[in-house]
Amino acid sequence: MTDAFVWRTGEWQTCSSPCGFGHQRRKVYCYSQRTNTHVDRFYCDVRFKPEKRRQCNLRSCINVILTIGEVISCQDRRDRTRIRNDGVYEIWVQGTQIRVYCYGMGFLEKPLEYLILNDDNYSESNLMGSRYVC
Repeated sequence: MTDAFVWRTGEWQTCSSPCGFGHQRRKVYCYSQRTNTHVDRFYCDVRFKPEKRRQCNLRSCINVILTIGEVISCQDRRDRTRIRNDGVYEIWVQGTQIRVYCYGMGFLEKPLEYLILNDDNYSESNLMGSRYVC
């Protein structure tokens, strides 16, 4: 009797963010249909492998912010939403919503915040008259 190998998936994890730029993960396994057991992934056809990561909660955070108030830091976001995953989040700075990468959400008392820049690299711009003086 020949064996057929198929991909099987686990459940999607909770979204990493209640809005904006969240992602979800799930386990993807290769299974033998004959033995109904997990086998090495090289048996399954990679062309049919289901995705194991996807974006989620892509809606704007405006409605969420109206509910929980203006999130002003990564620490504030973590404390209000109980999110412990590092990632890209929206916070408010002087009335403007910006995207930052929050690092250390699960283990630092005050997570680090890294500003997300668009395609322009402002560090090399001529905004201050000289590209080497800030």
